[in-house]
Amino acid sequence: MKLKSTDLNKKVLIIAEVGNNHEGNFNRAKKLLIEAKKSGADLVKFQSINPSEFVREKDKKRFLQLKKFQFSEKKIKDLYKIAKKNKIDLFFTFFDVGSLDRFKKYQKYFKIASCDNNNFELIKFVKKLNKPSFISTGIADMKLLVKLYNYLGNKKKNFTFLNCISDYPANISNLNLGVYKLFKKKFPKVKIGYSDHTIGIEACCYSVIQGAEVIEKHFTLNKKQSKFTDHQLSANPNEFRELVNSIRKIEMILINSNNQIKNLSYGEQKNRSLFRRSIYASRDLKKGDRIKRSFLKILRPEIGVSCENLDKVINKVLAKDIKKGDPILKDNYR
Repeated sequence: MKLKSTDLNKKVLIIAEVGNNHEGNFNRAKKLLIEAKKSGADLVKFQSINPSEFVREKDKKRFLQLKKFQFSEKKIKDLYKIAKKNKIDLFFTFFDVGSLDRFKKYQKYFKIASCDNNNFELIKFVKKLNKPSFISTGIADMKLLVKLYNYLGNKKKNFTFLNCISDYPANISNLNLGVYKLFKKKFPKVKIGYSDHTIGIEACCYSVIQGAEVIEKHFTLNKKQSKFTDHQLSANPNEFRELVNSIRKIEMILINSNNQIKNLSYGEQKNRSLFRRSIYASRDLKKGDRIKRSFLKILRPEIGVSCENLDKVINKVLAKDIKKGDPILKDNYR
C-alpha cells in the first residue's frame, strides 16, 4: 500500500488522536476516521494494544477493557483500506514489537506513547524503520529526555518530541508551555510538538505560539459518549475544526517564550508507576537460570526493574526461583 506523505516542514502538522474512543465499535471507528478528516486533521491516529503484552491478566478490569477495545488484524487492515479510499493519512500507536512488525508496511508514521518513552526495545525498532516518528515526553524528566535524544543517534531527524503532561485531564497550571525554547536548544536535531490532554483547544493554540511544529489532540464524536475518560478531554468535530482554523491563523504570528524546566506534574508523579512498565517473568524460572529475552514480558505496572533496563537484565543469572507473572526485582539476579 503506497502512502501519501504529509510534509512536516511546511506547516504545523495536526494529528487527530482517536486513540480508543471507538471503544471497540468498528462502525464508530470508521466514522471517527472520516469525521477527523472532514474536520481538517492532517493525520489520524488510533491506538492498538495487545492486552497480554501490556498489562497483567490479574488486573482484570483493565485487561478486559483493553480486550474489548482491541480490533482484530483484519479490522485494522480494513481501517487502513478505508483511510486510503478516503485519502486520509492513518497510523496506529502499537505497544509491542510484534504488532509493530506486523503492521509496519501499512504506515508512513509511527508513535511512541509517553508510557514507553523509556522502553528502548520498542524505540530501537521504530528507529530502524527510518520513518517520521513521534515520541510523547509525558512522565519523562530532562535526564531521561537527554538519554533518549542521544539514543536516537543519526536518526534524530526522523523524530518529533511531543511535549506532554500525562494527566487525564491535565491541569492548565501544569502544562509548562514555556518549555519549547529549552527543548529547541537542548534537542536541536528533532522537531518539537505538543500532545494535549487538557479540556478545550487553548493549550494547543498557545503551544503553536510557543513554537510547536506538531499538535496532537484527542478526537471524539461525542464528549459524553461514555465514562471512558478520554472523551471529556477530546475535541468533537466542531471543536477540532475550530482548532485547525485557529492554528492556521497562528502560524503567521509565531513567537517565542522564556525557558522553563521540564518537571513532572503532581499527577504525573502519582501516575508514574501505573503508566510505566517493568520486567516480568513470562514463565516459571529457576535459580541459576541465565535470563533470556524470551523468559520476559514488559508489562504494567512498574513494580520491579524498569523496562528501561531490559538490556542489563538479559544474560544475568537468577539468584532465586521466580514464578510466571512475577516482577523481576533487582535482587533476583546477579
